[in-house]
Amino acid sequence: MGMRLAFYYAVLRPVRYNRAVTTIVLAAAMLLTPPTVMTKRAIPGGGEEPAGTRKVIVEGRTASLWIPEGWTPPAKGNIQVRIHVHTVPWYIIPEHQAANLKDPLLVMNFGEGSTTYAKPFEKADGLPKWLDATAQSLGLKKNQHIDRLQVASFSAGYGAVRMWMSQPGNRALLRRVVMCDSFYGSLDPDLPQRTPLKEHVQVWEAFAKDAMAKRKNVVGRDETARENGLDLLSVGHDVSSRNLAEADCPRFGLSFG
Repeated sequence: MGMRLAFYYAVLRPVRYNRAVTTIVLAAAMLLTPPTVMTKRAIPGGGEEPAGTRKVIVEGRTASLWIPEGWTPPAKGNIQVRIHVHTVPWYIIPEHQAANLKDPLLVMNFGEGSTTYAKPFEKADGLPKWLDATAQSLGLKKNQHIDRLQVASFSAGYGAVRMWMSQPGNRALLRRVVMCDSFYGSLDPDLPQRTPLKEHVQVWEAFAKDAMAKRKNVVGRDETARENGLDLLSVGHDVSSRNLAEADCPRFGLSFG
């Protein structure tokens, strides 16, 4: 739940960091802060997507594109689009509406499992295909492009984000990345304890360095739930966000914990 709170208060309103927090996570870009108190409110449901939503189809997969009321393509220049990976559109679109966000939102909800989200983007041209199809649906001119992305990922959606991070051209498009309980990796079977695969750590290095230089933003939260001494985010064959942060920070001369 903590990662979801981090998403809503990072994407849907300006981020407020607690200056008393001294723990540095993921190259001083990922901060561990207490979740902001949220009051209960009704969540619209019923499975119906809001007005202004249309479908974008690429290679047999379907995403939902929400266009804010009154939005029209600019006369010239490129645009920014938001992408949310792995959440039902009828839920996440109203959250963006409630925040009065003005950018078009592409919701990729392809199914279950990180492999499901990684597969369409194994090749570097995977994301550009989606951006081209989105630009066409938005009515951009031929000389206009989507050149800036704000990305949020929930849970298994990290499979897509990790692929984009590994591709320099696609990584350059990412302005902000918010990982909502979605910063994971696989265990290295040849190393002891809970050691992440080297490639699942290195993939974040370039973006983290950009975040340290204040050229990018990355927001996440590790809220390790414990029940009877069991780390619920670190069971099975995946490593948790904490494991990855512990592996990443030494690469930048930082400490964790």
